Amino acid sequence: MQRVLIVDDEELIRASLQKAATEEGYEVFLAENGKEALNIVEKLDFDLVLLDLRLPDINGVEVLKKIKEIDEDLLVIIITGYASVESAVEAIKIGAYDYIKKPFKADYIKLILKLALDKIKLNREVQRFIRTQRKEFGFENIIGQSSKMKEVFHLLKKVIQHDTPTVLIRGESGTGKELIARAIHGMSRRTLGAFIEIDCASMPAALLESELFGYEKGAFTDANRSKPGLLEEADKGTIFFDEIGDMDLILQKKILRVLEEKSFRRLGGLKKVYADFRIIASTNRNLETLVSEVKFREDLYYRLNVMPIFLPPLREREEDVLLLAKFFIAKFNKEYRKKVEGLSPEAESFLARHPWPGNVRELKNVIERIMIVNEVKEILPEHLPDEILSKCKEVDAKFPSITALDVRLPDNGIDFNKIIEKITFDLKKQIILQALERVNGNKSKAARLLGLSRSALG
Repeated sequence: MQRVLIVDDEELIRASLQKAATEEGYEVFLAENGKEALNIVEKLDFDLVLLDLRLPDINGVEVLKKIKEIDEDLLVIIITGYASVESAVEAIKIGAYDYIKKPFKADYIKLILKLALDKIKLNREVQRFIRTQRKEFGFENIIGQSSKMKEVFHLLKKVIQHDTPTVLIRGESGTGKELIARAIHGMSRRTLGAFIEIDCASMPAALLESELFGYEKGAFTDANRSKPGLLEEADKGTIFFDEIGDMDLILQKKILRVLEEKSFRRLGGLKKVYADFRIIASTNRNLETLVSEVKFREDLYYRLNVMPIFLPPLREREEDVLLLAKFFIAKFNKEYRKKVEGLSPEAESFLARHPWPGNVRELKNVIERIMIVNEVKEILPEHLPDEILSKCKEVDAKFPSITALDVRLPDNGIDFNKIIEKITFDLKKQIILQALERVNGNKSKAARLLGLSRSALG
């Protein structure tokens, strides 16, 4: 039941308002002065306050200010006489929702209450939607503790804070570019707007143009009616160009014009359409090379590259591999009603050493496939795909253990200290090279494998 507080020093007014509110099903509380009203607001939660401007102890405007300090979102409707309308308008500037003038009719009060409380209900639904969006697409869904991912998180916070008009997300396939784009949208002030994704690689240029800009009736064959484009639908929201490096050059020029003019025309249309949206683009290609080959417009490249975010491949954020694996195990436990407790040490070793050419997407698919096929409490090496096992075993086969050194003593003797120094140097070099090859040249992994610092490897 929604709760209303009525604050007025006139008993007749209080009774009249109480009757109207009670008949509409609201729970009503009464206060006859400002001090009593503030005490009640501090103790109880309310949906709405009806507040008289003229109170015997505290001016109604001051009471309004203190109510807003207690609960910034609490809706307050001012009650005023004809002589105090200017004060009521001033109260609205401070934060009151509306005002009503004495004398008033019961039906009018009921309407005002309904409108105000409907607004509250809508605001709550909006806040609930925002919380859902941020829970589904927020930072907590981006898993990473490596230094490179911390850099990504730092940039994301800047992008969200400043609402930059364009963002360019770069990274290999499977690194999570769409996830980053959705997080930017979901955590920004644009979260209530639409998030529209465009796959530039799979959609023909002509179709993509009509979908983006929309068209007027008769613009082309079969255009029997006007249709708004995706750019219009993205107003107050975000449009995500996935793999923009594959976009047609002619269409690139039109997108550039949209960015420069903040407007566009539908196909076959003369009227300019204005829309406020953020453009996020992603690519797994080298745009600089495409620019030099005249396959991507240089001016569009610089327009998009205002805030670039580079997503590192999984092989460069090895600290995150097992963290991600455990995250996916928890995710698929819930999704498929499984009870997998984790990975065996041997399985962890295989996952940590795999180069993951398919990046996070490959790791996710591996864990999901294992959990669908197997009913186990622990993931063991035999549950891993052959391509992971064979790759690691192939590398291991190249590195037999070093158990002895063939040192021959010549007849004329040796300089013991020098030969030991040379043997030690050669042995260290051999072990380091083996370690580097075993982890596909990753110096951080090799250093951990050898128990050395990263700088010790040079």
